[in-house]
Amino acid sequence: MGRARVSGEKRCQESTTDALALLIRRSMRLTRTLSSVQSSAAVVDALHAYVAAIDRSATRSKVLLDQISGQGETGDRPTAKLEAAAAFMSGVLQMIQGVGEQINLSALKASIKAARAGEVGAASMQAAAQSRTEVNDRLRALAV
Repeated sequence: MGRARVSGEKRCQESTTDALALLIRRSMRLTRTLSSVQSSAAVVDALHAYVAAIDRSATRSKVLLDQISGQGETGDRPTAKLEAAAAFMSGVLQMIQGVGEQINLSALKASIKAARAGEVGAASMQAAAQSRTEVNDRLRALAV
């Protein structure tokens, strides 16, 4: 009987050790996932600020374009200026759209990582979704 009791205690200790090792591995995996989600959120924030700066620049360029077109000048020179301004605006808008697509992709990746992290990543997932919404709204506003 004494041997059976020792054997049972040993199995209990082994089960406890295995369960603890599993919890440690999962905790480490969640920590890495959380770190990755936080890094992705930081990238999304930086890209969001970049798009906002481009948006302000595009708005200023549009104002200048409107001023140039409103002067009512005649001849080839004003037309060339308008064409150059329009080409510049087109380039800026393409750049904004490209950055917006990158932000959406980064935010999507952050959302996926946050979803995998469960409750730990819920706030990051919400921030990523909000960033995607804001970027999409701005891109729609700038659509030509």
